[in-house]
Amino acid sequence: MSAFTLQSFTQGKSLERNEDAFGYNDTSIVLSDGATDKTGARYEQDTKTGGEVASRLVVEEALSTNLNGQELVDAVTERFRQYYQQYAPEAVVDPTRRFAATMVVARIVGLELVVTQVGDSSFRINGVDEFTNDKQIDKINSGLRAGYIKRTGDVPGGRKHILPRLQKQYKLQNNPDDELGYGAIDGSSVPAKFVKTFSFPLTDVRTLEVVTDGYFGAFPREVSIEAYEKLYEHIQQVDPHKIGEFASTKPDDDRTVLIAKF
Repeated sequence: MSAFTLQSFTQGKSLERNEDAFGYNDTSIVLSDGATDKTGARYEQDTKTGGEVASRLVVEEALSTNLNGQELVDAVTERFRQYYQQYAPEAVVDPTRRFAATMVVARIVGLELVVTQVGDSSFRINGVDEFTNDKQIDKINSGLRAGYIKRTGDVPGGRKHILPRLQKQYKLQNNPDDELGYGAIDGSSVPAKFVKTFSFPLTDVRTLEVVTDGYFGAFPREVSIEAYEKLYEHIQQVDPHKIGEFASTKPDDDRTVLIAKF
């Protein structure tokens, strides 16, 4: 019998695509946000984007093991490498063709809840304690996009304006030597500095919310799916182009929230 009940909501930024993925079993909850593919390539008989493949691989591998922390990250990374060798050999030699995804895995281990976090998907404990992991490079690119749109009024052109920077961003993935480096699950080794591991006594955990960045880094006051969707509607009303309070590298994103009650 599971120690928690789970509510979930997920919505792609388009009807055709959703690069978020999640899964769970009696002891584990997994959420992954696949990065928007800059190459336009498709995989698995031309049906899936790299982001869709990446998030699914993270969820499948994380649920197949009881590992946590660096060991878990290494296992998921190896799963990516195996996939590349079989289905996307170009990604083995060309880093621009790698898939990428975030990962949050919350797992019951004895009397503790252990959470492993790589990338900018967030979680919150008991509706109060927020654990975000924003990328500095995203803040820079969001500012450049917002500035361009405010100067020109060209909302569709905002993404194109920063696209050359986004296409070179792979150089920062899992790069511990660059001050703008960040962690991602992409088949390359993830340095320890980008792997965050947390432990919480189960007796202290009443709720856990795990969220992708489709809510633009914000948390609602209440712990409910309805509160998240009301928050999303508010964001759409006050900053529809995502150039103000909720500035982003794109105007819309896939959004997913999982709420576990213990």
